[in-house]
Amino acid sequence: MSLDFPFDDYGLTPKSADLSQVSGRRDLAVKAILAWLDAQPQSLWMHYLRSRTFDPATLDREIGIRLATHPSLDSANARLLFWKLFRHYPYFGARSEQTRLGSGHAALEMSLTTLAGRIACSQLDPSRLELSAGELRSALTAFEIARTKARARGWRRSAAPFAIPDTLFQPHRGRPAAVPDSFPEPSDPAQAALVMAHSGFSMSDIKASNQSAIALKRQGRRWNTLILTALAIALGTVAFSMHSTGLI
Repeated sequence: MSLDFPFDDYGLTPKSADLSQVSGRRDLAVKAILAWLDAQPQSLWMHYLRSRTFDPATLDREIGIRLATHPSLDSANARLLFWKLFRHYPYFGARSEQTRLGSGHAALEMSLTTLAGRIACSQLDPSRLELSAGELRSALTAFEIARTKARARGWRRSAAPFAIPDTLFQPHRGRPAAVPDSFPEPSDPAQAALVMAHSGFSMSDIKASNQSAIALKRQGRRWNTLILTALAIALGTVAFSMHSTGLI
């Protein structure tokens, strides 16, 4: 698989582009990883996004920001990417706090705004991978905790820098992300070295993300069952009480 990565633009060739030459070259590493992802199916994007922290100290943040505007972004991946990036954004903070965080923060805000808009307007690839309620739960729990604390400090939703569409709080039905038989490594050794050294993404990450998604989906199903059971018991109790008192 050729990525047609423009090594010549950086004065490098496949034979000379070893890791010692690109040490510290974040721009080159980001371009290499993005070019590699661009050649992969959306199912692999999902495994990649699941395994990333998007911490600002890594390349994850910049790659995630770039992917927010990618035309091939799947609807489920857009939701997953939104909540992954959102964890590092003070949505409930004052504008002064947001401004203080600088230009990198502004780029993050723009990406989240873009993702929210694309999701709200259904401007996404319709391949429809699955994002389960279990996978969403930790993100939504963190969201509610932060919102509760912010409201206690007098924060109002009208102060938010952008709106979060209701659909982002719902599971996305579709098909599970397929697990490849082997890691889709670039055919060119230099490109493969760049991707593997700077993304830290491997076949073990793919398998781990898939197992985690399966476990979270099962937990979501168990949780939904418990809620429905509790609701049924509550309704039954109310009905029995009303019957006993002659109300029904």
